[in-house]
Amino acid sequence: MKNFHSLFCFFLIFFFLSGLPVLSQAGIHDDPPKVIKKTTEFLDQGPWPTLFQINQKFDEFTFLDMKELETKKPSASEIIVQLSDLLSKDESESQVQTAIEALNLSELGITAEVLKDLVEFIQAHFPNIKELNLSFNNIGAAGIDHLAKLSQLEKLELAGNQIGEAEAAHLAKLTQLKSLNLYGNQIGEAGAAHLAKLTQLKSLELFNNEIGEAGVAHLKTLSQLEKLHLSFNKIKTAGVAHLTALSQLKSLELSFNEIGEAGVVHLKTLSQLEMLDLSGNKIDDIPIYTLREALGKSVIIIY
Repeated sequence: MKNFHSLFCFFLIFFFLSGLPVLSQAGIHDDPPKVIKKTTEFLDQGPWPTLFQINQKFDEFTFLDMKELETKKPSASEIIVQLSDLLSKDESESQVQTAIEALNLSELGITAEVLKDLVEFIQAHFPNIKELNLSFNNIGAAGIDHLAKLSQLEKLELAGNQIGEAEAAHLAKLTQLKSLNLYGNQIGEAGAAHLAKLTQLKSLELFNNEIGEAGVAHLKTLSQLEKLHLSFNKIKTAGVAHLTALSQLKSLELSFNEIGEAGVVHLKTLSQLEMLDLSGNKIDDIPIYTLREALGKSVIIIY
């Protein structure tokens, strides 16, 4: 009987404590804080469909993926032959051509010379192309000049292509872009100034591009941005102050910069934020919880 009473008292205390609100350094909360601490995992850049994306009916076929070409580093003619073969398998080739809106040519070792012929083929056969993935190729300056001819593009992926400041000037000609990924290039401050002309952008990925604080100052003109990735860009407190102009931001990644507690204060005005990554900036707990109180309890903060 004595053991029974002890067990009863234990469960009574357990259930009583489990009903208490969560206590943090920022105060008492009715729900657990949505804060992820000290993570170094990078968020996914967004999926590209595998090989084909078909929505039941063939007339809704909108995506071609050439990433799985058997030949590594194929020539332009080899890629064009593959594309032509895919199109010729159906009697309604012209219908397919006009339906294609997205093309994945990532990780194929494409050079500027190859891209020149590919752009001409795309212009001739895919007049409605809106999304193009050329990540992790070897395009360089001359290749970007050819890309500028695809003025209708709305989404462009160019991660890991050795793109510098001068190449960014050609990208500024693609004024219809809504999403641009330059992950792991070297556009620098001057390159960021060119990108500021792309005023239709809603998503911009500039991970590891050495834009610095001066580069962030140029980006404040992109008032429609909803997603901005600026990790590993040597940004300090003064650079964060420029981000307050981007009032539509929902996702902001600033990991592994040099942002201190004073920089965190500037972020309080970004009332639309849903996700904020400040990991790798050596910021203490209390400023983070204070920031969360200002932004609202639904925001996810990684630090």
